[in-house]
Amino acid sequence: MQTTEKPSLLIVDDSRQNIRLLSSIINKNGYHARGALSGAEALSLLNNEKFDLILLDLMMPEMDGIETCRLIRENENTRKIPIIFITAVAETDDMLKAFTAGAVDYITKPFIKEVVLARIGVHIRLKMAIEKLEEISVTDELTGVFNRRFAYQTLERYMEMVRRGRETFLLSYIDIDNLKFINDTLGHHIGDSLIITVVEAFKSSMRKTDYIFRMGGDEFLLLFPRAAMHDSVIVLERIQRKLKRKRIKGNPVEFSYGCVEYRSGDMTSLEELLLAADSKMYEMKHDNRKRRAGRK
Repeated sequence: MQTTEKPSLLIVDDSRQNIRLLSSIINKNGYHARGALSGAEALSLLNNEKFDLILLDLMMPEMDGIETCRLIRENENTRKIPIIFITAVAETDDMLKAFTAGAVDYITKPFIKEVVLARIGVHIRLKMAIEKLEEISVTDELTGVFNRRFAYQTLERYMEMVRRGRETFLLSYIDIDNLKFINDTLGHHIGDSLIITVVEAFKSSMRKTDYIFRMGGDEFLLLFPRAAMHDSVIVLERIQRKLKRKRIKGNPVEFSYGCVEYRSGDMTSLEELLLAADSKMYEMKHDNRKRRAGRK
């Protein structure tokens, strides 16, 4: 994805001297470097910050580079970050283990500065090109959020992770109220404005790790990884309050939602999960219609 920010690199090495040396080279050549002295520290940073590439040492105490690489690849939010091993170990077996674990490149020490920078540049440009192609294929044209096809792919991956006991998530089915009325009476261009207004409110209120999918027309899915029902409902209620202050040609901006939680041990299918969220959403929509009718 194109950005004006400097690409951010994570250097994982148990030697502070090595981190300082690589950071100096990287920071002087258009990148921003962060360091981690262990695999555990790297995984913690990756949970809270976005990185465009990882430079990873092989030999580290407690958790070596191979195990660190494998755990990064197993995490849905970090699995696509290119990982370059940079190590003094030059054995063929170790190189093969690194590539099997998910590395995209392998540099041996002592390294040549220009070669390291060239390989970093190649893999970051390749990552950006792949992200752009993926963005086009999975993005809703009107809103810029993910589309229906990508929703099913993402949910299947997250459900599989939950079954392995490594994740939990909350799913919310969203329906924008009064879109059909606005389309029919004011035109689809005004309806599009309503949709975009709601989506922008979602984007500004949700975490970077959350997902927004447009399922079609006035229906959306929100995916909150590692989130509790209570916390997600608070976010949705905050968005509703924000939108209540807005009007589209005099019409209120409102939506209905239904939430379901998916945890380890849950044997619900994807279709059943969507149906459960959809049913809860329609309960709220029905209540909203009764409330609006009571105000008339």
